[in-house]
Amino acid sequence: MRAARGAAPHGRSPDRASTYISKFKTPAEILDDTKTNSASPIKEYLNWDDTLAAEEYRLQQIKNIVNHIEVRIVYSGGESKTFDRAFEYVSDSEGRQYIPIQTALSNEEYKRQVLQRAWATLQGWVNRYQEYKEFKPVVEAYKKVEESLFVSQ
Repeated sequence: MRAARGAAPHGRSPDRASTYISKFKTPAEILDDTKTNSASPIKEYLNWDDTLAAEEYRLQQIKNIVNHIEVRIVYSGGESKTFDRAFEYVSDSEGRQYIPIQTALSNEEYKRQVLQRAWATLQGWVNRYQEYKEFKPVVEAYKKVEESLFVSQ
C-alpha cells in the first residue's frame, strides 16, 4: 500500500504514513493515536494550534456548504435545468473566487476552467475505479471520449 503522490509534503515518506494509517479503522482512531504518539508520521501534517485549526475547519465547512447548494434555472419557454452546484470556483484577474453557475456557463474562460477541472475529476475517478469490472462500460466510454477529444487536437 502506498500513499498517493502529493499526499505528504515534499521529501517525506508517504509509505510510512500509509503503513501507520492502515493500522486504524477510522479517522477518529488515527487522531486519538496521533495526539499522544510523538512518533506518528502524520503528526507534523496536522495543525495543533486550536485557534487556527478551528478557523481552517470553519473554512472547510463553508466550502462544503457552497459546494452542495443546488440551483434550478428556468429558461424562457418554461424548460428548466437543475444543477448540482450553484457555484463554480474559478480564477481571474481578481484571484480565485466563487461565481454563479450561470456566469460560468456564459463566460468562455470560466467555462473552459470548469470543463478542464471536470475532465481532471473524471480522469481521477477512472483511475480510482477502473479495476472494478462493474465499471468497465463507464471506463470504456471514458476512453472513447478521451480519444475523440484529444486525437482530433
